[in-house]
Amino acid sequence: RRVKYALDYRKTVMGDKDFACCRLIFGDADDMPGLTVDRYNDVLVAQTLCYGMDQVKPVIFKALVDELAAMGVTKPPVHVTADAVLSMHPVDKKIGLYILKKHGITGIRRRLGIAVRNWQDHDAYKEAIAAAADELQEKQDVHVIFIPMQYPADVEAGRDIASRMKTKAVVLDGHYTTVEFMSLMGCMDAVIANRLHALIFSAIMQVPATAVSYDPKIDSFINLIGDKVCGTTEDVEAADIVADVTKKLSLGHLAPEIKARLNHLRRQSLRNAYLALRILEGRKGVRKRLQQHRRSL
Repeated sequence: RRVKYALDYRKTVMGDKDFACCRLIFGDADDMPGLTVDRYNDVLVAQTLCYGMDQVKPVIFKALVDELAAMGVTKPPVHVTADAVLSMHPVDKKIGLYILKKHGITGIRRRLGIAVRNWQDHDAYKEAIAAAADELQEKQDVHVIFIPMQYPADVEAGRDIASRMKTKAVVLDGHYTTVEFMSLMGCMDAVIANRLHALIFSAIMQVPATAVSYDPKIDSFINLIGDKVCGTTEDVEAADIVADVTKKLSLGHLAPEIKARLNHLRRQSLRNAYLALRILEGRKGVRKRLQQHRRSL
């Protein structure tokens, strides 16, 4: 019923021409949180951003195809891909090491990166992260480093948590590019984060992360890679953070099962580029480019 209403609304408001290339379903606006579906003529591109929606996508996609067929759109293949950012390549760690060196962070001491944001008026996760960071410094001898993803808001969040700690931590205060942030993630031995893309970037850089959730999109990504969130911004406990980080520090790298799932998501993500190219140049154009690429190897 919700799919039918969403499609009927777009078709009525936009008309046939614009209906051929538009966003058919837009999450909460269509009472389908965590789902977006875009139409590009005969191609539908869908993205699920929460675990619950991911579980019912076969039912929703069938309803989409059926409803579009009833409207006369008879060839709408549905392509389920992953976040395009997952197709990014790992970056050079020397960039992050240079930034750390400017802040006096050198040597072989293990590093624990923390990338957090403020969320509403929640305070429990800040106390828990501060207490966990203190214990990890004392028991695991890690260097605690707050890394801002969004400037300046995350600098303030980092300083807030650092002020609650009994041990010393470093709060980086730069306005970093995506490449610089990814490189900094790659220089860590473990990461604690409640930002989705901080978790994604750490995974791309092959660094294990402990996730604190404030939104279903974080739960969804962590579930997709075969891991579990450590808690939410409302209920996470310091002891759980310490246990999870300690386990990942002991392993020293991404768990093999997580790495395998991540590679699968990366392959799905690369389909975004393929589908976009196919829309722009058609199947023959894609084949021609692939042939040119093979000849250049």
